[in-house]
Amino acid sequence: MQGEFTILVMDDDIDLLDVLKETLITLCKIDQVITASSLSAVQEQKEKILKCQLAILDVNLGADRPSGVDVAEWLRTNDFKGKIVFLTGHAVSDPEVLAATKVPETTVVAKPIGLGQLLGFVQGVERR
Repeated sequence: MQGEFTILVMDDDIDLLDVLKETLITLCKIDQVITASSLSAVQEQKEKILKCQLAILDVNLGADRPSGVDVAEWLRTNDFKGKIVFLTGHAVSDPEVLAATKVPETTVVAKPIGLGQLLGFVQGVERR
C-alpha cells in the first residue's frame, strides 16, 4: 500500500496559498498540503515538511526576508528527499530568479502556473 502523498506549498500571498491548497486537494487528489509563508514557518513544521514528496516554493517571499532559494537550501541541508519546484512572477533576469535556476535538481516555473502543469509536477513525483 502506498503512503500518504504530502506537498509543501510556500508563498507570501496567503490567497494564492489557499487556492493552490484547495486545487491540490480537490483536483489533484493530494492527501495533505502543508502551507507556509516564511522560512521560520517551515522550520516550525520541520518533521512534517521533511516527509513531503514535493515542495512548491515561491522564489521571492518579500523584501528583507529569506527567499525560496534559502528555503530550498534549508530543505536540502536537512535531508529533504522530495522534488523542489520554484514559482516566480519575476523576470528571469531578477537576481533571486537567477539564483533559483542554479539550485541543483529543481525546476523554475513562471506564475501563474496552469492546472495541467501543476498536475504534471504532481504526477511526476513518486508516492511513498
